[in-house]
Amino acid sequence: MELFRFRLVDQEVLVSHANAALTPIQRLRIGKLIVDDGWPVAHAAVFFHVSWPTANRWAQRYAAMGVDGMQDRSGGGLIRSCSAG
Repeated sequence: MELFRFRLVDQEVLVSHANAALTPIQRLRIGKLIVDDGWPVAHAAVFFHVSWPTANRWAQRYAAMGVDGMQDRSGGGLIRSCSAG
């Protein structure tokens, strides 16, 4: 039985914006590892130090949109209203 049949890839420590867990390059790598190479989402999440939902999100976007799906999306911003009191 082969416990670790997955190849490891060097990690980068770049951040594309203040809240980004992964750069677009890392997103592409995580998507390819899960979709193309068959890594379990949980293993990829641990390897890239992100949550399971984050790893799964990038895998799904890679499967649906390829490289184009790995770019930052606009969050649309949050509009807060202040009431005068």
